[in-house]
Amino acid sequence: MAPSLLTAFVGSFILCLFLTPLAGRLALRLRLVDRPDAKLKKHEKAVPYGGGAALYDAIYMACTSRE
Repeated sequence: MAPSLLTAFVGSFILCLFLTPLAGRLALRLRLVDRPDAKLKKHEKAVPYGGGAALYDAIYMACTSRE
């Protein structure tokens, strides 16, 4: 059981490394970004959405591929 869990972990890690930058570039291209304002948001430039979806997809694909 341990090797399959290790495989799922390594697989999801590699997919996260690949999918997260792609999601960021796609979000910037589609203008799906969080723009800073002077009230609550302290970041200086627009931050792309979609990183959470990339993480979820990577974990889901790695965990379902071991069945």
